[in-house]
Amino acid sequence: MRLRRLVLFLAAVALLGCAWLLIRPKPSLRTDLSVTFVALTNDPGASAYTRLSVISDGSGPHALFAVSNISQVHYVQFGIVGIQKLAGDGWRDQPSPYFQTLLGVKWRPGLGCYYTVPWPAGLDADTPWRLKLWVKREPVLGLRGLINQRFGRELFPPWGHHVVTSSVVRPMRFHGAALETHAESAQPKGSSQ
Repeated sequence: MRLRRLVLFLAAVALLGCAWLLIRPKPSLRTDLSVTFVALTNDPGASAYTRLSVISDGSGPHALFAVSNISQVHYVQFGIVGIQKLAGDGWRDQPSPYFQTLLGVKWRPGLGCYYTVPWPAGLDADTPWRLKLWVKREPVLGLRGLINQRFGRELFPPWGHHVVTSSVVRPMRFHGAALETHAESAQPKGSSQ
């Protein structure tokens, strides 16, 4: 009699556990990477700084982005998925020769860097756009990382693939009239040119 009650009790606990696993909300994969547009620059050239990477040959207009691993515990790798431009009905993918470019590998939590990305070919100078990056978590620490290190191969590949987008690149165009108006307002009152 006792054995039967124990078996029924364990079966009920197992059934409740399975039901809880099925109905509990799935945790959303939160982003591990922050990508923020900082500024526009012309002809950045080759970088001599360790925390500034220039994508392309460094000639022509580029957008400067701050990229940071904001995860508290995960190492990440990431690269460029593409570029999106703002159209009348939302964001549209824009062709780019830099698709799938790998930018960072084994970035520890808190690590950050600046990247300059060339202005998208064929995109008007006053069209807002943003950068899309793919992100994966790397098994650097723990048992999976230890096994990868011991075998010298990637038996446990990166996981948790997701896509993040940067803040919007909103170019500012100064027309000749705006510059003249600004120059006139900078003159002290009562002075003449």
